[in-house]
Amino acid sequence: MWIKATKTNLYRLVAEYMVLPKMKDTNFKEIPEKKHHYLEWHTPCGNTYRASISLADGHPALKIQSMDEEKKPCCNFIMNRLNFADLLERGLLKGIRHEHQLINLKLDSKELVGT
Repeated sequence: MWIKATKTNLYRLVAEYMVLPKMKDTNFKEIPEKKHHYLEWHTPCGNTYRASISLADGHPALKIQSMDEEKKPCCNFIMNRLNFADLLERGLLKGIRHEHQLINLKLDSKELVGT
C-alpha cells in the first residue's frame, strides 16, 4: 500500500486546511522513484508554499511548509494527521490487495480519531 496523489485530490485535501489560489495557479510534482507528490503555489504576497502527504510514525500526515527563494523549507511548518480511511475515500491510497487490509485500515482510523 502506498500514497498516490493527483493534482485534483491533493488540491482538494489541502484546500480544507488553507486558502489556495485557483487550481490552475498551482503546480503539481510527482517523483515516481520515491512515490512522492507535492503541490506548490504562490500567494499574492510572494510567499511559496508546498504541501505533501507522508507517513509519519506509520500514520499519514499532510505537511504544509513555506519555502524560501531557493525552494528550501523555512518556517511556517504545519503537520496535519490524517486517517487511512479518509485517504482511501479520496483516492489517495493504492496497492490494497486484500479485503482484510481495508478492514485493518478502518480499524486503525477509528483508533486515531481519539488521538
